[in-house]
Amino acid sequence: MQGQKHSLPDLREADSIEASTKKIAAIMGGKSSEREVSFSSGQCVMSALEELGYAIEMVDPATYVGIRRLADGGFDCAFLCLHGAYGEDGCIKGHLDLIGLPYTSSDVLGSALAINKAMAKVI
Repeated sequence: MQGQKHSLPDLREADSIEASTKKIAAIMGGKSSEREVSFSSGQCVMSALEELGYAIEMVDPATYVGIRRLADGGFDCAFLCLHGAYGEDGCIKGHLDLIGLPYTSSDVLGSALAINKAMAKVI
């Protein structure tokens, strides 16, 4: 179950209105030095998805409570808004794969390779 992809349906289409019952975790914050940037971009994502009719909840994985919330929150998918270490490097995606929560963006391997600039140049 590596790197499950989840596309968000266009709620402006009449036949996809049931998607508004989807519960999305907007994962932002985290432990990196880019924590505040993550909150800023995450708030923009939340506003846009709320405007489209999605039920979205902010989750900060900087603490055990936040990490636990991802498993216990009843989310249908996660929208990743993390920047830097533990976010863009694939760490949080590994956790999401383990708990079976689909997420946006590339998988663990793609993220790990992309954040390692030397390896990214090799491949």
